[in-house]
Amino acid sequence: KKSAESYLGRKMTPREWDLLLRATYAESSHDVEEDAHIMGTILNRVRHGGFGGSIMSKVLASPNQFQSVTGVPGERVMHSNFTVGPPQENLNKILQAAIT
Repeated sequence: KKSAESYLGRKMTPREWDLLLRATYAESSHDVEEDAHIMGTILNRVRHGGFGGSIMSKVLASPNQFQSVTGVPGERVMHSNFTVGPPQENLNKILQAAIT
């Protein structure tokens, strides 16, 4: 979490951290490098503020940005990987990606 907060430039709430992990898992094919890229993209958008503001939940809920969160046009349903979150094996890979 500290690495992600350092990259973001501020502390994250427990809810923001949870959303970041869930979105990273749901958007990824579960490869550490891809996890790092997805996490970086989300953090960049939160830091930039131009994709729904600087609040993690608003960035993730911005239309047509993260399909696992907003669904696709005509089918606006969150993907189960986002709603359930990562199992331990995938969580370990995501945490490794955050450190990387």
